[in-house]
Amino acid sequence: MKRYFFFLFLVPVAGFSQSEMVKRCIPLIAAQKFVEVDKFVDSILLSNPKEPDAWMMKGNSILNRHLLSLNSNPIITQADEDILSIEANGLNSPPQIPEKKVIDSVEQYWKKTLAADSTREDVYMGLCTVYGMSMQTDKLLSCLPVLKKHSRKGVQLAYLMEDYARLLRERGKVIDAQKVFGVITTMYPKESGIWSDWAGECLLNADLKGAVEKADKAMQCKAIDEATRENLIAIYLYAQQPEKAVKAIELYQKSDTSYTYAPLYLALYGFAIDDTLWKSRITKLMTDSKYQSDTNEVVQVCKFLSSSVYSGKNYDITMAMLSAPLNNFCSWSVIHRAKKEFPDSANVQLIAAEFYLNGKNYAYANSIFKKAQTLKMDSINRSDMNMVYAYSSYRADDKPTATALFNSISADDNLFKRQAALYFLGKMSLPNTFLLKKLVAEKQKTKYYYLGQLLLDR
Repeated sequence: MKRYFFFLFLVPVAGFSQSEMVKRCIPLIAAQKFVEVDKFVDSILLSNPKEPDAWMMKGNSILNRHLLSLNSNPIITQADEDILSIEANGLNSPPQIPEKKVIDSVEQYWKKTLAADSTREDVYMGLCTVYGMSMQTDKLLSCLPVLKKHSRKGVQLAYLMEDYARLLRERGKVIDAQKVFGVITTMYPKESGIWSDWAGECLLNADLKGAVEKADKAMQCKAIDEATRENLIAIYLYAQQPEKAVKAIELYQKSDTSYTYAPLYLALYGFAIDDTLWKSRITKLMTDSKYQSDTNEVVQVCKFLSSSVYSGKNYDITMAMLSAPLNNFCSWSVIHRAKKEFPDSANVQLIAAEFYLNGKNYAYANSIFKKAQTLKMDSINRSDMNMVYAYSSYRADDKPTATALFNSISADDNLFKRQAALYFLGKMSLPNTFLLKKLVAEKQKTKYYYLGQLLLDR
């Protein structure tokens, strides 16, 4: 279980010095000596009832005492259920949700600090944090503009505010988290990184349409940084909008003149769609002296494609490229071309389907899975495909397909597959709990055993 200690940075105040207050209170709270903290703080307030840091530490003491005694209830997230991961990290370290009445008490004391000093940025940040943890979204939304007014952090504050949205999302309040991002972008409308981060949150929540909308907003800003570039590339590729991914790379190159790879990615896009000039373009680019000793990934891929080793349609070479640890754009380019060049290869089609599955484009992934079902493959690979296809269908809300596919592996010898099938079939059958009870009756345990147990407990 995570432990949170809210030691907000203090500013010097009249009366009792900051260093003395910090030296006395923080070690006591860390040692869980809350009675001593309270006695010490009360003694300060007795002589100086308007001492802001004393009120702050009084709130800290109440908050930390509560969090240390608080049991964390697991929340099942999409990441926990993900068929491509054997771990359910949300069950191992669930977020704490403090009681509202306790947070109200902490808020009361911290507002006494603000009554004495209304400029305390640390207090506003602390309030936003506890509002997020206790899922008091309205209070959090109201506090954000006040925090900005009293902050000296500049645009950095916008990125710190994102953590408040994530506090809500981690506690299952996805829509509320989106509201927080909406307020942040209203306050910082020209900050491409904020739009990009919001797009990433949408993708995390399987809202690919929303992710593209926010990515488009980021592209309307004057400049993007490297992290934003990579995020936008991934989103646009997953959404089958590769032209926009190329434009994101070109926009980044305008911001960073030392970055010279935009022409290579444009040529690689030509390779992916098999335009008539891709080979000549890449070959010409590779004669440029600046690329001769460059070890950048896209340079190496282009060098290979322009070499005599790559002679066009070759299954073995394509599969070797598909197995290489390439970046998103390079991987997409090989996958997109291979999907058309080898339509009868189950391996190629399944690699393509999994690429889009990872990008939460379940509808397109399912169309590829559906085609792959008609192709030749051995029974083990077919069982593997059925499990992943079933999960993708479940996420696309295609319950008839998901049910049929999960039923096909519900008695599989593979423990992980079998328990995954029982979990999703059981979840789709609620309030009938027969299948979930069958799942938790098994002696061996995967993450789906624990997820099923949690559903039954609820």
